[in-house]
Amino acid sequence: MPTSHGRFTKLKPATLTMTHFVTRVSFCRKDATVNIKCDKRFNFDTVVNHLLDIKALAKEEKELNIMTLLKDVNGETTKRGKQRKRARVELRVAGSAVCKKKTFMLFFDIGKHQLLSLQQHVREHGLTPRVHGNRGRKPKHAVCYDNVMRVVHFIRNYADERGLPQPAAPRGVDNVPTVYLTSNTTKTNLHQQYQTSYTEAGSRK
Repeated sequence: MPTSHGRFTKLKPATLTMTHFVTRVSFCRKDATVNIKCDKRFNFDTVVNHLLDIKALAKEEKELNIMTLLKDVNGETTKRGKQRKRARVELRVAGSAVCKKKTFMLFFDIGKHQLLSLQQHVREHGLTPRVHGNRGRKPKHAVCYDNVMRVVHFIRNYADERGLPQPAAPRGVDNVPTVYLTSNTTKTNLHQQYQTSYTEAGSRK
């Protein structure tokens, strides 16, 4: 189902039609520089072409593109020098400021929470790519290569002994025929047998 974004309706570009491209004249201030309502400056072709260009970008490129357009109008502190709790951000599309956040969100194919997250990142770190908090960290449950190969070796041996191999590999897949296990073999049962087999050897379960 389409979701409304101000004067437009957010749909996939392929299904965006003039019927969904509806004009909304209320709740839109005029831009003092051009003296025209912000959602009156863009036609249907402009919206679709811009959406296609944005969707063609990688995630990091798209986010950097958006962050370059986020301008903190008020600054981080108030006139009295106190920390500002809510900063007003100027949003721009095609070089012109727009007063509706939903118009900006439509043009750049972005949701409300992602936009707020990008605004916070720009205020705290400047114009730099966002980095996931877990990057560079080794998970506590990480398994070393030797343990992985031990598990693979066990499964292959189990399949050779009790599996039902197919005569040929499925079309469109690799050349290895599929091996089916019996219906009474569950993942839990297979894991229990692995534990039993390698407990005495002191290997990881």
